Amino acid sequence: MSSVDEVEIRNLKWWRDHHRESAKWLAIRIHQVLVEGNKNIVPILLASLPVYMEEYARPGPDYFGNLEVETDETSTKATE
Repeated sequence: MSSVDEVEIRNLKWWRDHHRESAKWLAIRIHQVLVEGNKNIVPILLASLPVYMEEYARPGPDYFGNLEVETDETSTKATE
C-alpha cells in the first residue's frame, strides 16, 4: 500500500478547492445572466468559456469551429 505525504495532500486539496471555486464562479455568472437578466456580463462569460471547455469538457479541436446543426430533414443547415 502506498502512502501519500503531506505535500501531496495539500496539493490535492488546493486543486479540489480551485475546481470548486471555478464551478461556483461559473454557476453564479450563469445565474446572473439567465435568471437575473444581467446581460452586462455576457462578454465575460464568452471570454471565459473556451478556458472552461478546455479545462473541464475537453472538446475535440474543431468544436468551436463547427456549430452547424441540421434542424430536420427538410430544412437547411443553420449556423448559430
